[in-house]
Amino acid sequence: MRDLAYRDSLTGLFNHRYFKEILSAEVERAARYRNPLSLILIDIDFFKKVNDTFGHPAGDHVLREVAGTFLKLLRNCDIVARYGGEEFAIILPETKGKSAKVLAQRVRRGIEQLEIRFENNTIPVTISCGISSCDFITESLDIEGFVKLSDQALYKAKGSGRNRVELS
Repeated sequence: MRDLAYRDSLTGLFNHRYFKEILSAEVERAARYRNPLSLILIDIDFFKKVNDTFGHPAGDHVLREVAGTFLKLLRNCDIVARYGGEEFAIILPETKGKSAKVLAQRVRRGIEQLEIRFENNTIPVTISCGISSCDFITESLDIEGFVKLSDQALYKAKGSGRNRVELS
């Protein structure tokens, strides 16, 4: 029952509810031990076009393939969740901004290189990433503000041409 409450049924990733709970716990842990923490928000570029061109079953297939690629490319300690629709969030414990950007670039390139096949079609997919980071040695953190900074960086990535990573 717990898995049903915390997992997204389509992708198998954690859902938004679990993301909020675990982000709160990770913020508390990072503050207690004065460790850095980073957050990546990710949006699949032009996802509506995938659904409109290839159909919703193809869109679902893309979401599952992207989710599986995240799991292959991330570290065991990273927490990835479906944030909503075609958006994902990755919590990076004990990770500073520069390292988070390196990891996000690796994930972005991995998605870009995917050859997602559905029926007789190959569906090209790219992602945009927005990152916020907090170093608890010198900063305090408001969870809503932390998410907002990642969201602003994500919109900057999308506004700068998509298929990009931006660090707030």
